[in-house]
Amino acid sequence: MQFEPMISRMTFVNLLKTPIEIPVSTEMKIMTSTQSGSQELNTIVQITEILTGRLPFLEKCGSVLAVLADFTGSELVTLRELDAENATLELIASHNHLEPPAGARASIPAHAYLSAEAIENRTAFAINDYSALGTVTPGYLDGIKSALSIPIQIDGEVVGTLGFGSTSTGHYTKDIVRVVGAIAVVVGMMVAKAELQEGFEVEASLGRIVSAPLVGPDVFDRFAKEAARIVDFDRLTLNSVDMAENTFVTEFIIGNQILGFPIGVPRDIGGTVIESVIRSRAGRRVRLDRLEDLESRYPQAMPFLNDGQPYLASVPLIVSDQIIGTLGFVRGLRPFSQKELAKTELLGNLIAGAFADFKAQEFRTKAEEELEKSRTILEAEAAMGRILSSSLPINDAFKGFSVEIMKLVSCDRLAIMGVDLEKNLFAEEFLYLPGGQANGLRSGQSLDGTLIAAALASGGCVAISADDLEFKAPRFRILLQLLDDGQTEFMAVPLVSQNQTVGAMGFTRAGDKFTQEDQDRAVRIGNLISGPLASHILERARTEAETKIAKNGAVLEAEAAIGRILSSPLEGGGAYEKLSAEIANIIPLDRVVVAGIDLETQTFSNELARFLNDSGTPNFSHNGLSYAGSITSEVLKHGVGQFVNIDDPRLLAGSLPRVNAVFALGFKAIMAVPLVFDEKIIGTMILLSKDERGYTAEDIATGDRIGRILAGALARFTLTAERDRFQIALSESEARFREIANSIRGVFWLMELTPLRMVYASPNFEDLWDIPIDQVYEDMEQWHATIHPEDLAKHKRLREQAFVSGELDVEYRVIKRDGTVRWIRCLAFPIKDEEGKLVRISGISEDITEKKQELDRFTEAGRLLSIGELASGVAHEINNPLASIKLYSEALMGQDLPDSAVSDLRIISEQGNRAAAIVRNLLQFARKSYQEISAVSATHFVERCIDLKRHDFRINNISITSDVVLQSPDITVDEHLMTQVLLNILNNAEQACMDGRGSGSISVGVGETKNLIKISVTDDGPGISAENLPKIFDPFFTTKEVGSGTGLGLSVSHGIIAQLGGNLWAESDGETGATFHIEIPKAPAGKAPAPHVEEPAAVGPPEAASAGEDQAEKVGTTAPLRVLIVDDEPAIREIMSRVLGRRGHQVDQASDGEEAWLRLQENRFDCILLDVRMAGTGGQELFERINALDPSLARSVIFLTGDLARVHTHSFLGSLDNLVIEKPITIESIDLALAKVSSGLTGI
Repeated sequence: MQFEPMISRMTFVNLLKTPIEIPVSTEMKIMTSTQSGSQELNTIVQITEILTGRLPFLEKCGSVLAVLADFTGSELVTLRELDAENATLELIASHNHLEPPAGARASIPAHAYLSAEAIENRTAFAINDYSALGTVTPGYLDGIKSALSIPIQIDGEVVGTLGFGSTSTGHYTKDIVRVVGAIAVVVGMMVAKAELQEGFEVEASLGRIVSAPLVGPDVFDRFAKEAARIVDFDRLTLNSVDMAENTFVTEFIIGNQILGFPIGVPRDIGGTVIESVIRSRAGRRVRLDRLEDLESRYPQAMPFLNDGQPYLASVPLIVSDQIIGTLGFVRGLRPFSQKELAKTELLGNLIAGAFADFKAQEFRTKAEEELEKSRTILEAEAAMGRILSSSLPINDAFKGFSVEIMKLVSCDRLAIMGVDLEKNLFAEEFLYLPGGQANGLRSGQSLDGTLIAAALASGGCVAISADDLEFKAPRFRILLQLLDDGQTEFMAVPLVSQNQTVGAMGFTRAGDKFTQEDQDRAVRIGNLISGPLASHILERARTEAETKIAKNGAVLEAEAAIGRILSSPLEGGGAYEKLSAEIANIIPLDRVVVAGIDLETQTFSNELARFLNDSGTPNFSHNGLSYAGSITSEVLKHGVGQFVNIDDPRLLAGSLPRVNAVFALGFKAIMAVPLVFDEKIIGTMILLSKDERGYTAEDIATGDRIGRILAGALARFTLTAERDRFQIALSESEARFREIANSIRGVFWLMELTPLRMVYASPNFEDLWDIPIDQVYEDMEQWHATIHPEDLAKHKRLREQAFVSGELDVEYRVIKRDGTVRWIRCLAFPIKDEEGKLVRISGISEDITEKKQELDRFTEAGRLLSIGELASGVAHEINNPLASIKLYSEALMGQDLPDSAVSDLRIISEQGNRAAAIVRNLLQFARKSYQEISAVSATHFVERCIDLKRHDFRINNISITSDVVLQSPDITVDEHLMTQVLLNILNNAEQACMDGRGSGSISVGVGETKNLIKISVTDDGPGISAENLPKIFDPFFTTKEVGSGTGLGLSVSHGIIAQLGGNLWAESDGETGATFHIEIPKAPAGKAPAPHVEEPAAVGPPEAASAGEDQAEKVGTTAPLRVLIVDDEPAIREIMSRVLGRRGHQVDQASDGEEAWLRLQENRFDCILLDVRMAGTGGQELFERINALDPSLARSVIFLTGDLARVHTHSFLGSLDNLVIEKPITIESIDLALAKVSSGLTGI
């Protein structure tokens, strides 16, 4: 059904301007036809009061409908406007009490059954039972059982409807329909008038708003509030339009902002409702719920549909026939009607002027801001120009320049970097603020992973934010490191001059993103500094080229000088200093080291350094020392030169300990280059510097050039030196061979087997065999002419075997022409050809006569040593029973016994003394004498020894003379031992003279050779027979009668002299006299301390006894002491306890060290008599325990020993100040020792 407007808008407006008058007849009819006329009248009064009140129009409508709902008892009442253009009834207001609320749809078709009947018939139409119609309607589905539709007419034209709905059937009776129809006429007129009145008020209010002198956002907020009184909307937009750019900007939006619908951002008009409004220059209504409209015509309107607002109305804003913008309305409940569109056009006309003033004011403000910005930019650019045109260095200029840059582009960090696109590196750092380098930006750093790389690739400014999706892409990995410093916004600009990229600028900050304006300014700044930067780089390149040329010239000059140095004899001296000076001209250094290497042993060698005579160089390359952990090891590992500066991380890691050792000496840098010859590294040249700047790759390159020159020269000199050394060695070898062959006591000889002949024999061949060498050269058999007949057969047999094996080791005798017999030893060695065939035999033959004699003497000395060891053991074992015999016999003699018993005991004691003397001689023979070396006057020494025998010599009618011939008057000897030796020999000489003719003469001579002192004693006795001469130094060998001697004197003397490093021998023709010779070194070995041995006073010569008695008298009577006797011999312990007990001492005993230690824990002792050698815990161990526990008691220990011959015993006792009593023990020696201990305790 198509509806046409029944009255014009103007007619409708004029009608509404007249007062509403209700005919009396009508009013009366209502009141007379209804039982509750007062209720109907009250309803009319309420509606009148509402519509003439101050509420907004739509609220008035809602309130009126509420009154009608109450009056009719309806759950749903609607007021709809007829849209004839779209044949729809659009909802103006409703009152809905349905449960749940329903039925008040925003728009319904005008041809719907109920409404169509009411409009077409221009009368009220009711349905009191939907189900009876047999059809399903929207109202029935919402629970409506009865419905009423009343057309609203003005001047006979239908302009809308009043709709009523009830959930009960038969609700709308004829009376209700009749009364409500009458009220509807009044309501329609009053509603129309109220709407128009509100329109007038809104128009007046808007006029006042938009005519304000200052137009701003508050004006548009007030405008939106007034517009809402006449047009229902959810959002209102005010958009500016740039027809030239075909763009629009949403300047204001009233209501919640829509996601994806930005404010203040220029956008393309295409695909928007605005585009159709501008083209038609008229308002447009759009329903976005029609997909064809959304997808094909208005794709940019998707945000509204997503927000649940598919209905739009938009009108143009026209000023002076120019479209300056659009006014848009958006809502979600219902479409906009034509009537509402007319209202929006009215609102557009009202706001257009104010909006134009706002845009003009905004333009002026922006123009002023732009002018101010331009002024700031121009001032900053002028300041930059002045800075760049100054004479400041580029880096200093950029520092001042940065202040101006930051005025134009706000940033936290600013970097200006040179770049090398070929190497993809940052070439140079010109500026970095606020100081210090950010992660990933430094000279020599790769461009990869930086924003600058992206800017260089794009050729323009690039900005990125930390919240951008591509920020975490691998190509920006360096930016991620800056997040740790709080930076979130990044921008980079390439610096291009004359189509050449010379560098880049980088900006970072935390906070606001870099805007397009920031980027434009950055580009302007880049254009400003690109030229000066390019000029600087060009000038630097030129300067570097000149410097490089100059340095290359210096390097060439240095290489030439080094070549001249190395072409001269290196071993002449001064080469090292000259080489160092030339290298220092081109590479900074404080020291040069040339280190040879041995790759097989991985050690340093001084083979190369010796050519340079670098004696002043610290020895960083010790010969034979491993080069592991040194810079040389790094050179060998990589095959190229290496440098290590003091900040190298490898030093902290400890991987180069030898380099750390070098730096500990004050050096700051070290570099090394390989010395390569014939594709083999033969060493390294090492440079050391104390300069903080360290070494660079350029220094390594220069060092390599020098290293190649040096390696060739050193290799050449090495080869030459090797050749010279070989030639010299060969000459020296030949000379040595001839010298050895001519000087050795033996004879070197070389024979050829086929034919058998002598090839060579050293000149002393004749001395050895007493045969002319020429005879042997002519006939090899002549060689054997002098071999002893007894040895000839054996020699020939062994020689035949040597012809097969080439080896020979034989000893034989030869008989010389003077009849003497000499022993010869021959050693032969095979000489084979390349095939292993024996072709020659070489050999050495020597006279071993003296060696064999010496060997015999050594054999004899060994035999004597064995006898001495046996004597020592025998003496030690005899000492203990001797001690018991002595002590017991002496103890018995002190008792009151018959004279005959005393006489017998005296004989026992004397024989014990004799046995003790024999034992002492045995020990003297066995023990190693402990030397006490001192300087002694030779003359006085000899005279003292003679004086000791002078009385005997005088009695026996023997004359004695002496002769001392020395450069120095003193000799260095052990006077005690030498006195014993000389007295023994003098005793032998005296006995020889007495045995001969009862008298005689003896002479003593002292002389010297280069290293020896020689003492000779000669007598004129009967001499020594050849048979006895080899035996005279054997122990117990004697030619004297029994009882006249022990046969140990000469044996003991021989042992003493041997210990002094000398020799003792005798010469005699067996007929008249004999001479004993003593040879000792001028400076014998040092001395060993001797223990303090208490000799028994009764033993020995009368002088000793008297001395003992005198000493005893001096000591006086011993105070009673508490004594502990420790000895493993029970007999000795018993007799010593008995004797000491008789002298008033308190005595305790212990059989070994452990038992003694227990006694010491239980009692306090004044003195301990301690045997050194015992089974179990010995005397030494016990003494050490005592000394640790009580040092004062340890000083009162008296040692007992019969074993001073043992080195260990002698060494131990010699290191102490304690008294020692040597076994066999005498009572007097015990008394004397205890007296000394007692005097020490009492302080006497």
